[in-house]
Amino acid sequence: GRAREAGEVNKSLLTLGRVITSLAEHSSHIPYRDSKLTRLLRESLGGRAKTCIIATISPSAHSLEETLNTLDYACRAKSIRNKPEANKKFSKSVLLKDLFLEIEKLKQDVRAAREKNGIYIPQERFLQDEVAKKATHEKLDVLEFDLDHARKQADRFQELYHAEQERNLDLESKLKECKTNLEENKKACLELQEVLMRSNLMLKEREYIISNLLDSENTILTRAKVLRSDLESASEDMSLLFAKIERQSQIEAKNHGLVVDFGSELDQSLKTLHRMVIGSICENHESLKSMEEYVSSFVAAKCEAAKCLDLKHERLKSIYSYGILRMKELSGVLQHKAFSDLEETRSTMFAQMIAVENFLVTAASEAEQVLHDIQISLSDQKDLLDFFVQQQATGLQRNLVSTEAISKTTIHFFHELQRQVSKLLKNLEHDQLEKSRRLAAFEKNFVDLSAREDKAAFEKISLIFTNLMKLKVQMVSEVLGNVNDTNAEDSRRQQVEVVNMQLTSDNAKKSWINYIERVESQFQEDAASITRIRMTMDNIFQNCSIKVGQSLHHWKNIQSTIDHMHKDSTAEVDCFVVSRNQERKNIFEEFTSVVSENNVQFDSETGDLQAAAKMSVVLDHEVMEHIESASTKCFYHLTTLQDSHSENVKDIRCLADKCFLREYKADNPTSLTPTKRSLNVPSLASIEELRTRLEDPIKNDRRDSKLREAEEKQHVCGAMPTPRSPLTPINSL
Repeated sequence: GRAREAGEVNKSLLTLGRVITSLAEHSSHIPYRDSKLTRLLRESLGGRAKTCIIATISPSAHSLEETLNTLDYACRAKSIRNKPEANKKFSKSVLLKDLFLEIEKLKQDVRAAREKNGIYIPQERFLQDEVAKKATHEKLDVLEFDLDHARKQADRFQELYHAEQERNLDLESKLKECKTNLEENKKACLELQEVLMRSNLMLKEREYIISNLLDSENTILTRAKVLRSDLESASEDMSLLFAKIERQSQIEAKNHGLVVDFGSELDQSLKTLHRMVIGSICENHESLKSMEEYVSSFVAAKCEAAKCLDLKHERLKSIYSYGILRMKELSGVLQHKAFSDLEETRSTMFAQMIAVENFLVTAASEAEQVLHDIQISLSDQKDLLDFFVQQQATGLQRNLVSTEAISKTTIHFFHELQRQVSKLLKNLEHDQLEKSRRLAAFEKNFVDLSAREDKAAFEKISLIFTNLMKLKVQMVSEVLGNVNDTNAEDSRRQQVEVVNMQLTSDNAKKSWINYIERVESQFQEDAASITRIRMTMDNIFQNCSIKVGQSLHHWKNIQSTIDHMHKDSTAEVDCFVVSRNQERKNIFEEFTSVVSENNVQFDSETGDLQAAAKMSVVLDHEVMEHIESASTKCFYHLTTLQDSHSENVKDIRCLADKCFLREYKADNPTSLTPTKRSLNVPSLASIEELRTRLEDPIKNDRRDSKLREAEEKQHVCGAMPTPRSPLTPINSL
């Protein structure tokens, strides 16, 4: 399977080379169909597509032959000329021409393949082949010249190669000498490395000691800085403590003065309190004495008031009996007066009702006469309005009938005109289609006839046939184009005229229809307005008649209601008067009974009042006795209060003296309090001066190390020093 596939690939590549050669030499037969690859690339090789071929070469000498073959292949492919076209649309005649030419070429190829005696080549193609041959000969000359030049360059490169080989031999001998020297240097280097290792060990021990010293020094310095900061904070705390002690001593002095002042003020306040208590006790004695005097005067006044109350009670009883008699007399007079007023009111109301009834009767008769006159005038106006509306309706109907007749005739005329125009358009379209059909048939017959004639004479005069075909096709196309143009122009002109006629007829028809619609709308509006006016007038007349009837009915209802109300009011007044008289009689009887009951109750209440007054006098005497006993007790309590108050004041004074003079202890100075002293805090600069200076020993060590390095460099080159991390900042100085 793979061998067959490789064979097909080789066959396709060989066919591609033959196709490119045939296209470059302008051969009559191009073997596109010999492989699938050439069939797929037909449009890219001499077809209608854009093609780009990339040739890959090598500048090396051993691939010179392949480079020359590739360049030859690329030059041949470069001479191929494509005809790129982008979505080009072919006409029928041009496509037929190309197909006929292709068929002719294929026939020539088939004939040449069958006869195998050569091929007929036209003069034009022969000239093209000669030009191509000359171009190929020139290219061959150029390629031969290039080949000679390349051979000369190859000879020069060969000479350079031999010279380079001799130089390489010299370098190999020198390399052997260098290797021997290198072995000797390695032995010396090993010895120096042992010495260097010993010196590095010593140096590391020394560096370790120095680093430990530096670390201890740094720790001492950091500790000194910490102690300095602690000392500063302690000095600040001591200064704050001394300030607090001074403040406390000042506060204690102020407290001692305040205690002394408080003792004196307390003594004064106790004295004033004692005076106030004594004064209040004296005032209480005086108030109790005045209260006894007041109570005695109150009892005497109470007895006199009870006597006066008895006298007033007797007088009130006499006045009450006189008032009762007077009220009885007034009630009789009031009853008589009420009966007379009611009778007078009844007579006046009856007279007023008669006057109102007479007035309403006269007003109703006058209103009936006025309404009758209004109905007569409204009926006359309604008859006149009906006659006017009927005349207007008949005139509008006549105008509408005449307008409809005119519109019908005009519309019929326009319809007939439109029908004739459409018929004319159909005839024009039919003629146009008939002409185009005839031209198409003529063109088809002509093409078929010319094709048959061309096929008969094709084998003899191929070149003449092409020219003849061109002339025939051009002539027929021109004739057909002219005929089509004239037909199109005539049809377009006729269509324009017909369209203009249609437009004019349509415009006239539209204007006439608009006029008819406007007239009809006006007529309908007038008729509607007349009917609307008539309906409104009818409604007005109906409303007027209804209102007149309603008013008559309303007047009658008013009259009847007034009569009914008059009768009801008289009956109600009679009933009211009778009921009120009866109520007054009942009230008077109740009044007399209540007065008698009040007399009995008044007698009983006055007796009770006298008994209560006597009882209050007895109670007042008892209260006086209780007040005297309470006043004696108050005197006793006041005396005991005075004695206890004086004793308590003495106790308070003793306690105050004991607390503030004997027990209160202030902070007495003992001359043991530390005094404030100034502290000498060392500065950071003085602490930094304590650091050990290692500049001189480091310089000596550096000088010794430089001397040792110079001695070592004389024996070996390229030895790497060991890192000295603790002394890197010192060595960088």
